[in-house]
Amino acid sequence: MLFATRLTLLVLFAISLVTVFATPLAPRDDQEVNSQSSDGFKGRFRVQPPAGLDTNVYQDLEDGTEKVIFNSTASSTGEPVTFDIDCDTTLASPMYWDVYEAARRLEVGGRKWCPQNNPAGSRCTTWMTNGGAALAVCGHLWAKVDCDYLAWSARQIVVWCNWNDHAGGKYIWNSELKGIVY
Repeated sequence: MLFATRLTLLVLFAISLVTVFATPLAPRDDQEVNSQSSDGFKGRFRVQPPAGLDTNVYQDLEDGTEKVIFNSTASSTGEPVTFDIDCDTTLASPMYWDVYEAARRLEVGGRKWCPQNNPAGSRCTTWMTNGGAALAVCGHLWAKVDCDYLAWSARQIVVWCNWNDHAGGKYIWNSELKGIVY
């Protein structure tokens, strides 16, 4: 009887020891690219723009004309076109409602194009601000996107990068141009 009791206790101890060491310390996120901490949120996501939105990147030429430098619909694979969002949200990032309002104001403001026309420094041009939020186009000089696309991109950053009521990051249109929420 004493042997059976000791054997049972030994088995229970072994099971609890295996359970403790086999249990992960923290649950893994669904997408391993995400990183959340008390300091902020970082992550990268792929999103697909809605049909009908002009997602091309254009270049203004010296003669006053423009050309398409990135045609987002020219996919040789037939796969849906997707773009990357890089989240970089901290407590210093704007409040998400300020980003939404800046996007709304940009859409109703009547401006068709949002070009990058800053030749030096950050190589960013801010097109709308609201509260603590700013929507900017950064990258190649005189490259531009439809302002509705910048507004839509800003709202996607809110959807994917929202943390503690803040949202910040960039929407990567192509290697030449990015939309930034800061």
